[in-house]
Amino acid sequence: MVTGTISVRDARFYQDGELIALDTLDFDYVYSGTDPMAIGMHYYEGVPDFWTYPYRGKIDDILIYNRVLSAEEVACLYSGDCSSLKLSASLTDDQLCKGGVHP
Repeated sequence: MVTGTISVRDARFYQDGELIALDTLDFDYVYSGTDPMAIGMHYYEGVPDFWTYPYRGKIDDILIYNRVLSAEEVACLYSGDCSSLKLSASLTDDQLCKGGVHP
């Protein structure tokens, strides 16, 4: 399982619940919620704007949280035992994105 978190300038990357890389960004990263978001592709803001560098493989089980997960939360997601944490990713069927089409 690969997990990434970004908090302003602090980017952390985990593999199988273990921290494998830590980087400090040279800019403050704050997602506005209105900018394009790509999973498995890179969005280039140029003239014209376009999507590029598609990932050649399979991506499965994507979770997006409205806050940065702690290292403990990332580890519990990998182990599958989150009973001690109040961590939930439950969605109703009408909140899911199915086949690239938003309901």
